[in-house]
Amino acid sequence: QNIIDPSDPSLRIGSLSAEIVTDESKNDIGFTVAAFEVYLDDEQRAAYVSRENEYDIVTWPFYEMKDGQGPTDATEPSGHGVICLASTDDKLPPEVALYRQRLQLLGMSIWHWGHSSGLLPADIYLRHCLLAVEKAGSEAKRSFREETYLADRKTTIAEYLAMDTNETIVMDARPPKAFTTRFNG
Repeated sequence: QNIIDPSDPSLRIGSLSAEIVTDESKNDIGFTVAAFEVYLDDEQRAAYVSRENEYDIVTWPFYEMKDGQGPTDATEPSGHGVICLASTDDKLPPEVALYRQRLQLLGMSIWHWGHSSGLLPADIYLRHCLLAVEKAGSEAKRSFREETYLADRKTTIAEYLAMDTNETIVMDARPPKAFTTRFNG
């Protein structure tokens, strides 16, 4: 979406998506989200799907929190919402082909990064996520920082931001003018 340079050697080019955990021994894995109703007409819905076309957009159940401090013991979901899941390169639409081709020239792909690849979050995108969770409250902020992992599946966002000057670099990042409103200026 023209907010990163895919040839950036620092590999600070990653976005964010959820992944389905298939290891049944890890059935307690989850994260806090803000669920809210959004009314979209057909044109708005089409624009959203078009803008986020590199993701697998699915409907997923969510569960309410107890007193805002953690999940309830409910076995039935409180509702269903839309979430962006990791996808695969072969499902990418033609509009993303240019980025895919650029990355392939570098021996990389959009979705198939190994755990030891060194892929890091794009500063502008991570800043956008951090500003969004600030508005969602302390539990959402804690969950995002402590339960969201880098591509290595080991380093949390909190640990990454604490390294060197990463938090300053991320929070000082600004989106291109065309994305100022969408990415919280």
